[in-house]
Amino acid sequence: MGRLSRALCERENLAPIWHQLHARIAADPQDADAIFDSSLILRLTGQLDEAQTYLRAALDLKASYLCRHGHGDRLTVMVLLAGADVMSNAPVDMVLEGSDVTVHYFHLDATGAADVPPHDVALLAVGEDAAHQPILHQLGNVLAGWPTPLMNADPERIAKMTRDQVSAALADASTILAPQNARLDRAQIEDFLDGDALPVAYPLTIRPVGTNCGKGLEKVEDHRGLSDYLQRYPDEAFFLAPFIDYSGTDGEFRKYRVAFIDGRPYPAHMAISKAWVVHYISAGMTESAAKRAEEAAWMDNFDVDFAVRHAEALQSIQDRIGVDYFSIDCAEARDGRLLFFEADVASIVHDLDPADMFPYKKRHMKRLFNAFIEALEARVEAKPKALSAA
Repeated sequence: MGRLSRALCERENLAPIWHQLHARIAADPQDADAIFDSSLILRLTGQLDEAQTYLRAALDLKASYLCRHGHGDRLTVMVLLAGADVMSNAPVDMVLEGSDVTVHYFHLDATGAADVPPHDVALLAVGEDAAHQPILHQLGNVLAGWPTPLMNADPERIAKMTRDQVSAALADASTILAPQNARLDRAQIEDFLDGDALPVAYPLTIRPVGTNCGKGLEKVEDHRGLSDYLQRYPDEAFFLAPFIDYSGTDGEFRKYRVAFIDGRPYPAHMAISKAWVVHYISAGMTESAAKRAEEAAWMDNFDVDFAVRHAEALQSIQDRIGVDYFSIDCAEARDGRLLFFEADVASIVHDLDPADMFPYKKRHMKRLFNAFIEALEARVEAKPKALSAA
């Protein structure tokens, strides 16, 4: 995923790779690796339904897929995945790009051969997702007897990273503004539209349960707007939360992504936009030197500024979520508190931005990536040594 994503960002033509893969599939329809890589290309180019068809076909053949970074002799990691969408799992390949780490991606819900390859350490990369709840609840006994050290070893904590459960867990944190998310079925919302008072006051935000990246996220001002929203989205369950205006004095909205590795926060990116739904890719960061300069200053001063001002808030988030590796999206409320949006194991953390335009990012992402690998290595080093025979 990391290599193909970089190729796409650098406008490399993926057609030759696609044709090579399909020549392999034509020669051997059981070439699971070629089918799997084809699914990644389809996913990255927006052909989601076809990508899932290819992925499922690959997983019907085998469960484990090898990716060797560099020499591959530093560490061997087993990354445990689930679900038909690779993006609902932590995209670890992007974090390990440029390392000498060998990775086995093992799909827990594959139907193909499921022998677990030898490895030094394992990472549970399954993100919180409605479709993942059953497998997360079933993993406890499996992981309890896992033969190697584990990172993100508690699947129940990941299962609790839903928008409503995390916002409820942070409700009493005085240094955090965590808008309380209410999960409501369509029928419940329709009942409220018939006269009952909503549990969330207007203006509110609404999105379908199970969506990410702002898909279906809208601001609603009144009952009429809410009714119109339900007519446009056929989903059966939604998250509703109060809308918080977090724009600065200049009218811009600033959203931060912070990665946590064994309790320590690291800056991943900062996006600045006129729109309240902030996405890095559409925030105009490449078009504005001033925005990039502000992001550079935020990243450069993170440890002595942002992380200091919000130390109590960041510690509260770590304590309440309790997962070894995850990321949050957040902002700063007008009263100075940390404004919390969401937390996820599957958030994208990468170093794909052009180095000539974002020179400041390289050292920060390298520091984050090294911290991630060192956290995995620390678990291997801490593993009790087997007693030698007398």
